[in-house]
Amino acid sequence: MAVISLGNLFTAVAVFCALITTINATNCYNTTDPNNSNDRGKKIDCGSYTYCTKMTAPSLGTVRTCGLVSDAFCNAVGDGNCGAPPTNLANLPVTSEAGANLCCCKSDYCNVSASLSHNTVLISVCLLSLASFIMSKLV
Repeated sequence: MAVISLGNLFTAVAVFCALITTINATNCYNTTDPNNSNDRGKKIDCGSYTYCTKMTAPSLGTVRTCGLVSDAFCNAVGDGNCGAPPTNLANLPVTSEAGANLCCCKSDYCNVSASLSHNTVLISVCLLSLASFIMSKLV
């Protein structure tokens, strides 16, 4: 049986978890009917955009896409979080409307649900699996 040093195991774990947390979204849902909140839309390749977005506004409905806002806005709001949309979106004049909400997320097709954060679950599963593996090697 091969023996794995704790130093090598720690390095492998650190690299694996770092890769998981830096994966960028390249695929998002793009709304085809904003007035139907159950319509996910079509799956699209977002190219260089980092975030998927989901915007809701009383007069607009629900818009799912990528590239709706700058990465700077989504970085400020945070992955999996929502906030009031910026008022300088020329193609969506309802962004200053009361009740408008814009959510940003980074994992593929994450802009479909009410809760956009999938990374927390993924990282937790990763860490629990690795802890279990480490414990099995120590015993």
